[in-house]
Order: sequence, then structure tokens, then C-alpha cells
Amino acid sequence: MEDDTESYTLGDIGAGDYEVFVRHPGKEAVPMGLVKLSACYPTSIEPEVIQEPGMVRVYPNPARSYLTIEGVEGSFQVDVFDVLGKRQRSLSLEGNKERLDLSGLPVGLYMVILDNGVQVMNKKIQVIR
Repeated sequence: MEDDTESYTLGDIGAGDYEVFVRHPGKEAVPMGLVKLSACYPTSIEPEVIQEPGMVRVYPNPARSYLTIEGVEGSFQVDVFDVLGKRQRSLSLEGNKERLDLSGLPVGLYMVILDNGVQVMNKKIQVIR
């Protein structure tokens, strides 16, 4: 049997609809369904500062029950996504310093996306207990 499958990492593919298969060694691939990706983000942990411009800070990292977002100018939309790309929290920011409740989120890695309609910033965080 000729292997006509392709493997991708999240850095290799863009937004779109993808059919997902699981293949065990020596067995045929089993279709698992469709996945719709709107964006792809890495999931490793990085230092506290999101980006140098504007000095927006997201802390503590790792976090237990809350996350502080500081240094935001103007209005921002904040979304927290799990590693599967599912939005877990969403908040509109107006102030320079806000707290985001993380209670109830399972332990794991998350991507925090801050978007003011012009600039998008992202921060990888870890939730611990």
C-alpha cells in the first residue's frame, strides 16, 4: 500500500478546514473528523513580556487563579485559547491594568491573544494548581 499521507506541524499549515486521521503502526488510518483552524499558535512558555513595543505585561506565568494584564493603551479584546484552539475566556479591556479570572481552567498551556483591531499581541501561559 502506497503511503499518500502528509504530516504537518502547526507552523506548516495555515487557517482552513482539515480532515484528521489517526494511524497506528501496521493499521489503516481511521478518520476522526474535520478540524477548522482559524489561526495557529505555538505552545511553549516564554518570558513575561509579550512584546517590547508598549511594554504590555501578562503575569504571573505560570498562573494559578488569575492573570494580570498591564500596560494596555486603549480598548483591547483579550481571548484565552487552549492548545486545541478552543476559546476558554474572553474579556474586553479598557484600563491600563486588568485581572483575568482563570479559576476553573484545567492545568495546561494556553495562548492569550490581545487585539485592539490594529495590533495583535500574543502570550503563552501555563496554568498550574
